[in-house]
Amino acid sequence: MKDLVGILEGMGYEKIKTYIQSGNVVFQTKKEQANKIAREISSRILESHGFEPKVLLLEISELHDAIENNPSILRMEKLCISFS
Repeated sequence: MKDLVGILEGMGYEKIKTYIQSGNVVFQTKKEQANKIAREISSRILESHGFEPKVLLLEISELHDAIENNPSILRMEKLCISFS
């Protein structure tokens, strides 16, 4: 995860937080166009590590919507959201 943080720092992202060894990352940027950012991150990983991951990038509003529209949120102390 240190490598991933380093890549994102090198791209100018701030307040980078990772979650265990999952590849999940939260960061801040003033850049817009989430799809473009996702492609740039994927390309940078390809350049540095030789594989091109699919990157799913959510804006904060999309993450809030996923949490608020989860029907089981009232029964949970923690929430895990997965995408396939």
